[in-house]
Amino acid sequence: ISYKTAYRRGVRTMYRRRSQCCPGFYESGELCVPLCTEECAHGRCVSPDTCQCEPGWGGLDCSSGCESDFWGPHCSNRCQCRNGAKCNPITGACVCTDGYQGWRCEEPCDPNFYGKDCLLECQCLNGATCHHQTGECLCAPGYTGAFCEEPCPPGKHGPLCEHHCPCQNGGTCHHVTGECSCPAGWMGPVCAQPCPFGSFGINCSQDCTCRNGGLCDHISGQCQCTAGYIGERCQDECPVGTYGPQCAHKCDCQNGAKCYHING
Repeated sequence: ISYKTAYRRGVRTMYRRRSQCCPGFYESGELCVPLCTEECAHGRCVSPDTCQCEPGWGGLDCSSGCESDFWGPHCSNRCQCRNGAKCNPITGACVCTDGYQGWRCEEPCDPNFYGKDCLLECQCLNGATCHHQTGECLCAPGYTGAFCEEPCPPGKHGPLCEHHCPCQNGGTCHHVTGECSCPAGWMGPVCAQPCPFGSFGINCSQDCTCRNGGLCDHISGQCQCTAGYIGERCQDECPVGTYGPQCAHKCDCQNGAKCYHING
């Protein structure tokens, strides 16, 4: 038996198992990453051709901002804001319009405040309130002007100064209530009644002091004497030789006779 060394050349194919990415994924490093044909503008690709959008964005490729009534990822949350307010597209927080406040913008501004975020302070006077959106002054009854700084003009009173004053004989209305303030000599709800006999002046509060049946002027209190009397208080009889109203008539009695001072 003899031995010799012989050589033979051949090809041997070896096989081993290898992982492969599923359709819709591609290999990145040692990972299979999902493939989105349209690149996700404001989000990330989470499965083949499916984007997960950032809050406030929607659409297949996350390139569309949310409509005003929606917010959040894929704009899937409906906005609950009121009075024309809009949602922050990311957080859903309400952005109130002028004149409103609260979590859902459901409340108007507190009294004396108005405008954006209810931060502007009302400048109105005399008990007026502001319009919660514009700050326009809403005057209390009896006042007018841009800041409600002026009382109603003469002859007007009440809300918006729209009521006409009913006072007569020079009486004036209170600009708020419309109550009449009567001049001297007049009384009643609309100053239509003269003072009763025996009184005169403001509110008919002064007593007449005329004598001998004399009557007071209901305004000034000046005495109007009856026939035969004269003087500031009608306290004097007519001087000898005169008689009658205001002692205006002259006596025509003869032979030393005297006239009766009242009727002559």
